[in-house]
Amino acid sequence: MRGGTPEGITSQFFAIGGGDLPTRETFEVDKMVVQSSGRARPWTLCITAAANDGPDACDSFGVIYGDALSCRTDYLRIIKGEPGGDDFKRKIHRSEVFYFSDGSLSRLMESLRKYDVVSDLKAAYARGAVFAGVGAGAACLAAFGLTDEAHSDPVEGLGLVPFGICTKAEDSVSGDEPAQKASAKFGKSAVVLDYMSTLHVVEHQFEVFASPSARVHVLGGSNPTVYTSNTELQSLAVRSAGKGEKARV
Repeated sequence: MRGGTPEGITSQFFAIGGGDLPTRETFEVDKMVVQSSGRARPWTLCITAAANDGPDACDSFGVIYGDALSCRTDYLRIIKGEPGGDDFKRKIHRSEVFYFSDGSLSRLMESLRKYDVVSDLKAAYARGAVFAGVGAGAACLAAFGLTDEAHSDPVEGLGLVPFGICTKAEDSVSGDEPAQKASAKFGKSAVVLDYMSTLHVVEHQFEVFASPSARVHVLGGSNPTVYTSNTELQSLAVRSAGKGEKARV
């Protein structure tokens, strides 16, 4: 095994800083998400707790991932569903792609923990399922997450990587100070994702996709790094904010 993943299985996720799914702002990345599964019609599970399981989030996902990208789609309506009503674990077990909608990061993580599916999601990632999230859905994938949501605090995430992910709204004026404070609080580096920027993590490597005005900013350690354009796969070694030690994905 390598990094907790059986040989021959690749763990990967797409963290999208922000973008509008129904108007196809993120469509090129959405296509890559589906293609990365290696399946023609993968079972794709949309987790909409951040959006309070609202119908708009579900409908948009169905139009893009179901109609446009030909996935077999399902939904984990963990807030609207009654405890024990929806078979959450069965849906997670069969799914090959997971999509986390934008909204409230704190509500998303509280719901996942309340209904005891965090370990199931981590197991799905370890077996090679492709994860993707936008906004709060991207921030939840890391050791900790932070969004531009008003009065929000950093929240412990799923921990798929040993650093934080902080996402910014399209009209963000917050700068990097909130992410720097979150990084110091958790003692871990933070990756700041602008609106319309994407961090694609593949095992021990990463690549960046960004619109001309967007950036991906790695905070922590003595040498912060800014990525402002697309990159090729390269080694992902981010420094601990506290000790300056390298931590590999």
